[in-house]
Amino acid sequence: MMGLTASLVDEVANEKIRVMAICPGEVATTMQQGLDSRYYLLNKHKMLSQQDVADKIVEMIFDDKNYQNGESVDIDK
Repeated sequence: MMGLTASLVDEVANEKIRVMAICPGEVATTMQQGLDSRYYLLNKHKMLSQQDVADKIVEMIFDDKNYQNGESVDIDK
């Protein structure tokens, strides 16, 4: 992921496009629930919500002082 992000930064540098990667852990989704419902039920409280991921994306878009171009950001619960 880091290599791809760095490569994209170089590729679009002249276009003034910021490139960042978000690296969430497990996210509680209906697809995750369908794969193994027992695992999902036991671990849902540890998983990120879809809203957690969306909030981080919005934060990164509008808070350009705390995030640098080419950065990979982990999202933890």
